[in-house]
Amino acid sequence: MSTDAGATYTSLESGLTGYADWTIKIYDLTAYIDNDVMLQFKGTSNASSGSYIELDNIIVQETPSCEAPINLMVAGITGGSAQLAWTSLAGETAWEIEYETTGFSQGSGTTVVVTENPFELEGLNPLTSYEFYVRANCGGEYSSWAGPFEFATPCSAYAIPFVEGFESGYTHDADVAGCLAQESAYGSQKWLANNTFTNYNRTARTGDWNAYLRYNNIDWMFIPVNLVSGQSYTVDLYARQDDSDASNVLMTISYGNAPNASAMTNEIVAPTGVVNGDYQKLSGHFTPATDGIYYVGIKGDINNFPYYISIDDIRIDVSSECLETSDLVVSQITDVTAVFGWTSLGTESLWDIEYGVDGFTQGTGTVVNGVNSNSYNAIGLTPNTDYQFYVRANCGTETSIWAGPYGFTTSCSSFTAPYSQNFDATIAPNLDACWSADIEGSTASYSALETTTNVDLSTPNSVKFQNSYDNDGDYYLISPRFTDLDAAKRIKFQAYKNFNGDANSGVLELGVMTDVSDYNTFVNVYTFDVANFDEDNWKLVYVMLDSYTGGEGHIVFKYQPGTSDYKVLYIDDFVYEVAPDAAPDCATNVQVNAIDVDCGNKGVQISWDAVSGAEGYRLTIGTTSGGNDVLDAEDLALNLSYELSETLSGTTYYSTVIPYNTFSDASGCEEESFTMSAEICFCEPEASSQSTYVNNFSTTNAMVNVSNTASGFASNGYGDYYDTMTIAVAANSGFEFTLELVGGSAGVAMWIDWNKDYSFDPATELVYETTSYTNGPVTQTVTVPETMADDDYRMRILVDYNDSTPGDNPCEFNTSRGEAEDYKITMNNTLSAISNTFEGFRCYPNPVDNVLYVSAQNNLTHIDVYNLVGQEVISKHLSQKTYQLDMSELKSGMYMVKISSHAVSKIIKVFKR
Repeated sequence: MSTDAGATYTSLESGLTGYADWTIKIYDLTAYIDNDVMLQFKGTSNASSGSYIELDNIIVQETPSCEAPINLMVAGITGGSAQLAWTSLAGETAWEIEYETTGFSQGSGTTVVVTENPFELEGLNPLTSYEFYVRANCGGEYSSWAGPFEFATPCSAYAIPFVEGFESGYTHDADVAGCLAQESAYGSQKWLANNTFTNYNRTARTGDWNAYLRYNNIDWMFIPVNLVSGQSYTVDLYARQDDSDASNVLMTISYGNAPNASAMTNEIVAPTGVVNGDYQKLSGHFTPATDGIYYVGIKGDINNFPYYISIDDIRIDVSSECLETSDLVVSQITDVTAVFGWTSLGTESLWDIEYGVDGFTQGTGTVVNGVNSNSYNAIGLTPNTDYQFYVRANCGTETSIWAGPYGFTTSCSSFTAPYSQNFDATIAPNLDACWSADIEGSTASYSALETTTNVDLSTPNSVKFQNSYDNDGDYYLISPRFTDLDAAKRIKFQAYKNFNGDANSGVLELGVMTDVSDYNTFVNVYTFDVANFDEDNWKLVYVMLDSYTGGEGHIVFKYQPGTSDYKVLYIDDFVYEVAPDAAPDCATNVQVNAIDVDCGNKGVQISWDAVSGAEGYRLTIGTTSGGNDVLDAEDLALNLSYELSETLSGTTYYSTVIPYNTFSDASGCEEESFTMSAEICFCEPEASSQSTYVNNFSTTNAMVNVSNTASGFASNGYGDYYDTMTIAVAANSGFEFTLELVGGSAGVAMWIDWNKDYSFDPATELVYETTSYTNGPVTQTVTVPETMADDDYRMRILVDYNDSTPGDNPCEFNTSRGEAEDYKITMNNTLSAISNTFEGFRCYPNPVDNVLYVSAQNNLTHIDVYNLVGQEVISKHLSQKTYQLDMSELKSGMYMVKISSHAVSKIIKVFKR
């Protein structure tokens, strides 16, 4: 303080250090009344960097008669109370406090008149943010309000018993928070609340909610509880993961006096592995040494192999002297009975049981009290139903807490023949409720035995055995129970394999199991050679039970992959039935119909009526009675017709249809005979799509050319122009063709039936073929062999939208989109002689005024001129290579000029001006 304009200063206070928060400082300036003063604030920092002194809100004012309190503070905060304090400046002994949750407007809060400083404020809510104001009561007047000062109450410790199923107070897929604190020891994730996710074993154990922790994390969850010294407490929780290796997930329970990992010095449950499947119970006991608030810590430790740990139903309670039972189990499950079992942890000799349909509320189930053995046979159950049971120790004067629930499913009611299953009544990957599947000993992460829509015979499902490079597992597909299994029955099913070329490895057995919970009861009936199954195709398989004598049981498919190659085996359309005990009758109404009655080479269709009891038909065809040179007992399965696509004209055939079943073939079936027409016809391709076709086809350089323009799409994709369009050529010559396409790119091929056998041989008669798709136009030269005799030959041009190289099949299109056109090739070697004789021939000018000049490389012997009515108007005998024909005397018009060289003639049209 300076009273001499800053020449000298008197210190009001020095050594102000250690204020981490804003602090109000007040100085009495009464001694300086009637003086002009100057204030100086001097700050000194000894730190080398990063240190600051801050001042704000400097006020010089007349001292109020009732000064407001300063330096508001809060101490001793609990979940329900807080100690409020302040600094008084007026020596007052009474104050008013106004408080409420953070953000309230003054005047709307709760006002308390107090005479104590500090003051214990009670009745607060846990886990809530508050703020308060205070003012001095100076008797006749009040100071201004000081504040607000904000503080937050922590959670109150929970009373015993504590139960947490995460059913309320949480947000889905958000941190478990509130009064349950967390601390991450590794990884970025924390325990998250869940009421939606069900994959990777994240379904809640009870209710709709649970909590889960993601892979590659270690995280603690702390629960505050009020405990009494010397009292034994029990902690229970349920946990599971989505992998079968317990070493991948460890659960630990500890307790201490603070919500942090370093305080967890008292272990309740040592690190314990959990696996997939049902939730596994973790339980432990502990006794605190003193009264107070303790924190029970639950630690999840998960590596990067599973996806998640799930926990549910945490309970902390006073330990009972009547200990809870453990290791609940169910065995000998039938459709209406099941045997409950458990392990006693105490000395009790009586137990109480409650059971009911899955999800029942305790107190509403079937209760059995005073069971005197730790095994109980429940009867009168409903087939194919999910159940749960609980058990507790009955110690006479008290009972333990209930252990459970433990879930199980009764088997389906037993079946008798006939029975069928196509696996289509469920949504993949689920099996029908009466069927079950299990994989024992597999080391592969993605092995599977389940329904699938990937491949099916009956839509939409089949069952797949997928080894996923596993060669160690035993894959069991188990049917419902059959009570009439005996030697008079049989099994049939469809099999399909996708072994990626590894056709001979693996073993598929079919057998019977009397107890589905004991694989040692499996008895082999038949072992299949999987090499006989079809790759990427269904095959009907029969198995006779004529050697089985074991009585009732479950039919079981047992598959062992054998090698680590990736293989998938599919099963569909399972049937269990009485085996036939007699051969079927012969087929009746056997019909033989020619594909084209006028064409003996176009084949026939043989058909017959279905025969009762037949499980397939075999067909034999020969060209002699009893012969089989065309077809030898061909197995047609259950097809009721067969098309013999190629036959010989004028030939008599002999056919026999033999129905069969697993008992025997039909016997004494009559042979049918039929004779084909002597006529031979070419095949005619058919197209259902009109989108791609030849629109323009023409030739040049032939002696007679064709031009088929704007032809459009021929009916059914086949245009037969043989009788209307002829290309005339001579041996050892050729022609050039051009075609234009409509409808996108396509493959093109051309054949000529040189040997006149009514077929286009791709090996010897293919004269042109594209090597890739083309949009056209296509122009190509065709060379005529020099040995071809004078005759007419059929030529076929074909375009195929779905085959870039269609030369191997002149009779059909790849997917019914294309067109074929046939033309006549006429071989005329006389025309070839004309061409040779008149080689180098010239005739000009045309039109002519007076003289027509004619020349050739061979001697010309005669020139005759005719008018259009056929009258000869000029005739000249010659023996020379050139000649000047005088036409000056002829009238204007068109004339036919015939020029001869010995026996060969050539006619041209000449216009006389």
